[in-house]
Amino acid sequence: MIFFCDWNELADLKARGMTILAVHQLEGAETWIEAEISEELMDEMTKQAEQGKRKHIKLGIILGQMWTAAMAAPGQVQRVTLPGGMGVNMIVGLDGKTRLQIWREGKYPSEIEWKTTLRHMPYLVEAEIKKRSMHQGKYYFQSEWETPVGETE
Repeated sequence: MIFFCDWNELADLKARGMTILAVHQLEGAETWIEAEISEELMDEMTKQAEQGKRKHIKLGIILGQMWTAAMAAPGQVQRVTLPGGMGVNMIVGLDGKTRLQIWREGKYPSEIEWKTTLRHMPYLVEAEIKKRSMHQGKYYFQSEWETPVGETE
């Protein structure tokens, strides 16, 4: 069975007895991990997935897909509007910087949404909101950082 998780969840699973058997680094930001987990932990994860309690994982998948597309097309903005109405714009610039915007119609996103978005990026990002702006009824949080070395090719 396949489950998607972020690095924090992976650390939690490892602490709860998961044994990593092999790590496969794919192109872009994807990493596949083969692991052995107890039947009890498997049952718990399956139940959470069936009950929709792992919904936040979808954000990680979306951001991973955006990152892969941004890496494949430097200089081109990748855009998505999430089911809850928040928008995400991402670009890997030709200047070696990654830029991220989150936005909402009629009001600023919350700082919790900003932190949640960064936590679900396909690599570790600790970026503060550098700019707040408004354009055509959309309210933006924006930041930029150096694209991780070796991730731009």
